[in-house]
Amino acid sequence: MAKLDQMFAKKRPSQKQLAPIFEDEGTRYSEIDIALIKPDPNQPRKDLGDLSGLIESIREHNLIQPIIVAKEGREYIILAGERRFAAAKEAGLTKMPSLIRKIDWHRKLELQLIENLQRKGLNPLEEANAYARLIEEHSLQQEDLAKRVGVSAPTINQSLRLLKLPESIQTEVATLQTSEVSKSVLLEIAKSPKEKQPQMWKDAKKGKLTVKAARAVKSGEAEVREAVTEKPATYREIMRVPGCDVIFVFQKSKANKRDLRRVIDALLEELG
Repeated sequence: MAKLDQMFAKKRPSQKQLAPIFEDEGTRYSEIDIALIKPDPNQPRKDLGDLSGLIESIREHNLIQPIIVAKEGREYIILAGERRFAAAKEAGLTKMPSLIRKIDWHRKLELQLIENLQRKGLNPLEEANAYARLIEEHSLQQEDLAKRVGVSAPTINQSLRLLKLPESIQTEVATLQTSEVSKSVLLEIAKSPKEKQPQMWKDAKKGKLTVKAARAVKSGEAEVREAVTEKPATYREIMRVPGCDVIFVFQKSKANKRDLRRVIDALLEELG
């Protein structure tokens, strides 16, 4: 047991000791002055999310996974790992464990976009814009892009449809939490007639527009106001019996108070 304790008491390897693991052809490891490292202004991911957990982890364990950078003049531009960089800076690190990569700057944005697309947390429009930039700036077909990022070509095609939404809606989507309006609902709005989209968007933000309702509006089977989902009105009655309360809930559209009373009376009679 003493030997086991000694093994676990050993100091973990330093970043310098780990450096050879990271070295590769065209890539070298270094601990760079954090003041020389800059986020890329073209980074597709705009919202870094909550960093508090990562900051605490870095303060306790230092930064284990290096960021990836490329040298530009006297500075280093982040290619991957902006969240780690921001958290390390906040945690008070002065040196940043980094992999310095020799890179074709034409491929820089492609690397960032693909990294972000493979990570969860992008909102639907950030994802759609990333696909569009890769296709336009790197002359990629949807099928080729699908293979690179590990999704199906129809998924990319569906995402690109979101860019047909009005600018005003796109601007609002960028400020919403990812869970507030689902990608599926946004897609149905994008496929709907332009004149119906503003009202559909208002209802979607309130949580009243389901995919099924949006499809009904799109196909002309219902107007927006008719299609939005409303909670059905209900009757609620509490019957107090020894040891517990029995709660009855009936939809108004399917029963009235007389029906409810009749059920309660029948139960009381059955119970004796």
